[in-house]
Amino acid sequence: VPAVHPTVRAAVIAAASGDTVLVAPGVHSGGVWINGKSVTIASWYVLAGDTALIAQTILNGVAAAACGGAAGCTGNAVLEFGDNANGSAVVGLTVTNGENGIASGSTVDVTRCRVVANGDGVDYVAGSGGTIRNSLFANNADDGIDLNGRMNMTIMDNDIRNNQDDGIEYRLYAYTGVTRQVNILGNRITGNGEDGVQLIDYPGTANYIVRIERNHFQANFDGSGSSAAIGCMPDGETIETLVGAPIAERIDVINNTFIGEKNGVVGGANLIALNNIFTDTQGTALRRVGGGSIASYNLFWSNGTNYSESIIDPPHLLLASPRLDAMGRLTP
Repeated sequence: VPAVHPTVRAAVIAAASGDTVLVAPGVHSGGVWINGKSVTIASWYVLAGDTALIAQTILNGVAAAACGGAAGCTGNAVLEFGDNANGSAVVGLTVTNGENGIASGSTVDVTRCRVVANGDGVDYVAGSGGTIRNSLFANNADDGIDLNGRMNMTIMDNDIRNNQDDGIEYRLYAYTGVTRQVNILGNRITGNGEDGVQLIDYPGTANYIVRIERNHFQANFDGSGSSAAIGCMPDGETIETLVGAPIAERIDVINNTFIGEKNGVVGGANLIALNNIFTDTQGTALRRVGGGSIASYNLFWSNGTNYSESIIDPPHLLLASPRLDAMGRLTP
């Protein structure tokens, strides 16, 4: 695109399963529906390895009649993958100005992308999944990454910042079956308007594991309302109230750094908080981490309150300066 096919949509229609649609630098119309086949949509970055091509190759907005009458298509995303597009991928593109940037009902990987100034950056529904890595999710009007229900998903090494609601929101819809796991690993989650990561509970206990490990959380609040680096909300509620829902599903919070948050980790009844750093929290670093939870080998420094209504392992509680550098990393 545009040398052989004039638009991304035309190229996707022409593509066979397993094909790659190569998009030249420039601004191209979004509103592309992909289903019934596996397609990779990529910039010339995949050929040249030049990261400058990512910002230069833009899929913008949602063209009129994006669905073309296709069943299951909602027509509100710059790129929309149906429930039969497993194995598809998005690589090296800037995706902007959609109600959703990338929406998916299938296993779709997103790599080296800029997903900016949408409603939700990405919106993955039950039955989807994949790996989202080395990408930027910024300045989206709702969530940077919105996950819903059963999926196996890994979100790693991304910059998730300045989204108006949550950095990552995950709705734990009722589900029974094979264990599904969402891994949130090694991301920088900063400056989002409500929670850094919000986990939204529903009645019953679903077969999920959420692993939140090696992330950098900092200043996830907008100056008004309630917020937490990691917040747990009950009964499908997304407006953070710091009620600290006793989510029964397993949540691992390991090796994270929390800097300058209004509140740190709030909620959980089966949460393991291990080897984290909490520093300069305005409110409470650990709140209502109860039930069958445990917090051990965590370091607390210069917080309003270190912990409240939480299960703590006192012999392994550390009170000392973490001596972080300006980027929030440990110094020698």
